[in-house]
Amino acid sequence: MEAKSQRDLGIAGIIAAILVTKGATWAFAVGILLVLLIYGKNFFKGEPDKIAIAQKPSDGDE
Repeated sequence: MEAKSQRDLGIAGIIAAILVTKGATWAFAVGILLVLLIYGKNFFKGEPDKIAIAQKPSDGDE
């Protein structure tokens, strides 16, 4: 798994710091909260798969 943006790296850094200082439960809760605050509804939109688009046959070729 790879970070897609600087936001992802920022969230991961904050979660790591909380994991070390407070524990797993706190880190998990704060991670969920941060993702909801930073991404909001855009988190669930996702991105279309480039492979699926490339493999989709065009209507005019056949």
